[in-house]
Amino acid sequence: MTRILVVDDIENNIKALSFDLLDDNYEVTTALSGHQALLEVNNNPPDLILLDLLMPEMDGFEVCRRLQETPHLREIPIIVVSALDDNESIIRALDIGAQDYVTKPYYYPIIAARIRAVLRQKKERDLLLQLNADLDKARTMAEAGMRAKSSFLTNMSHEVRTPINGITGMAHLLRDSPLNSEQKEYVDTIELVSDNLLNIIDEILDYSKIEAGEVFIEHKRFHLRDCIDQAIDSITELARQKAIAVEISIDPELPVSYLGDSGRVRQVLHHLLHNAVKFTQSGPEQKVSLRVGPSTRAPKDDEHAQVCVHISDTGIGFNPDHLQTLLGSFSQADESTQRRYGGTGLGLAICYQLVDHMDGSIDLSSHPDQGTQVELHLPFEKDLSDSPITPGWHALNHSSVLVLTDADTSTRQVCQCLEVFGCEITTETLTPPFKQSLNSVLSQKHSPKFLVIQAQAEHLTEMVSAVEQVGKLNDCPYFVVEPWPPSRLQEYDGKRLQQPMRQGDWYQTIQETLTTASAETAIEQTNRLPILLAEDNIVNQKVALKILDNLGYQVDAVDNGVDAVDAIGRKTYGLVLMDCQMPEMDGYQATPEIRKLQELERHLPIIALTAHAMRGDRERCLESGMDDYLTKPIKIPQLKETLEHWFKTLED
Repeated sequence: MTRILVVDDIENNIKALSFDLLDDNYEVTTALSGHQALLEVNNNPPDLILLDLLMPEMDGFEVCRRLQETPHLREIPIIVVSALDDNESIIRALDIGAQDYVTKPYYYPIIAARIRAVLRQKKERDLLLQLNADLDKARTMAEAGMRAKSSFLTNMSHEVRTPINGITGMAHLLRDSPLNSEQKEYVDTIELVSDNLLNIIDEILDYSKIEAGEVFIEHKRFHLRDCIDQAIDSITELARQKAIAVEISIDPELPVSYLGDSGRVRQVLHHLLHNAVKFTQSGPEQKVSLRVGPSTRAPKDDEHAQVCVHISDTGIGFNPDHLQTLLGSFSQADESTQRRYGGTGLGLAICYQLVDHMDGSIDLSSHPDQGTQVELHLPFEKDLSDSPITPGWHALNHSSVLVLTDADTSTRQVCQCLEVFGCEITTETLTPPFKQSLNSVLSQKHSPKFLVIQAQAEHLTEMVSAVEQVGKLNDCPYFVVEPWPPSRLQEYDGKRLQQPMRQGDWYQTIQETLTTASAETAIEQTNRLPILLAEDNIVNQKVALKILDNLGYQVDAVDNGVDAVDAIGRKTYGLVLMDCQMPEMDGYQATPEIRKLQELERHLPIIALTAHAMRGDRERCLESGMDDYLTKPIKIPQLKETLEHWFKTLED
């Protein structure tokens, strides 16, 4: 029952009003003074107050003011019932906090209507407050749940990556040992399955972050071609196993670097390329194409540029009506696709979310059994410090190169890549007999710095043999573009340029061969200071030690941060590989302690080698004082490149 407090210093007024209220089934309490009213309200708060203004000692204005100053009482609605009918009194009462004002003598039906209106408003306000309180509680619980889920997924990622690092590391080492073809196939399968498991974990983690609103887009200088190379590298083994042709075309006029989030760009390219290969049937007649160039869409201003990435495949495709389903979470076109190809169904949804956060767009078109085309438009800020030749790629600028091919092979991709390196290219098509054809070409006085040979597998061995037999080319290095799908070739002196084409890898292979740096690497490394490895997992420690030994480095190992600090205090090291999660003292704690020891000496590079691969983990490592960051499982080319970079930095 609704309870109303009637406040008036005249008892007859209280009785008259109370009688009418009781008739309307209200519960009534009364007070004959302002002090008594405040006491009653504090002890037993009513649903509504009918308040007189003209009272001795404490008038109604003061009662109203004090109630408004008390947080838990200010929401009680007040209707003033007073003989004061001047505008000033009415305005003053409403300003202090009264909800309504009725003058005496009153007509009770009007008071009754005002009471009903005010109580309706109070009920609606109370309901709204309760809903807001419920929402706050639900939000707090949801946020706590999100934090718990994020923490669980982070720990799960670390715990799963740690044993996978042991598996993939041992597989890498096994690959370098004498194996027959069947054993090599087993190693390929181990690596492929491990990569698939990591992809599933990464997709779940990415979607969890997006769902929690924890997507942050970085704004840093990056090389777009590096992102493309890394994305291609991530799908190479799957494409190789399925014998799918991967065609890559990068516009040579495309700027080398931009300002943006390289990690997110690489992630989107990986998802789209992986889907293209995954949903394409096996066989050399099948194809996945990647084309990258300037977008025809206008940038928002002169300081920005649009890049267009076009990915197409000859895969299974999907019904256009299923597009919205595919963009949802954990969704694929139908259940048969899930059963046949597996996966989480998160990849495309993640891509759309990330591209949207980068202010870009994705357009998809597809039909069943006709493949899929994806057009990705990404806006980046221009890097005004950029130059036509990639920084670090200038060593091949203006190098003359002779590209040899047969009549059945297109060298367009190869020539585009060499053009990016700044090479001066001459292309010649050889015909059988290849030695005679090559002599004819060389009679035109070609004097290249190096050769690149690309031909069909059935012609490649003869063409390589012709190059090796022509005396004029004895001192000219040559490189052979691996046929795709890969086939067994005889051994030859030239270096192989692996497909699918990765510009960074090709450049490194060519440049190292021309400068004979690769022949000197092992000698240089034996003269370098040893590496300290801090790793508590015995299997991962064993894997890392063997990999580093194969790379020619001397290594000492410890299994916690305390021993790492102690070792550095006793011996001089060239570099530290630091795990982050270890007993006694972890890598985050050990790094500042090492820095204290190094305050007056040379800077000691500390590289994180960790299973912590979540967004923000790299920043945490760098903030603790580390210099670089590598994630597990160990990628040997990335590890080798990072070690070379830091040792050369020290030597310089």
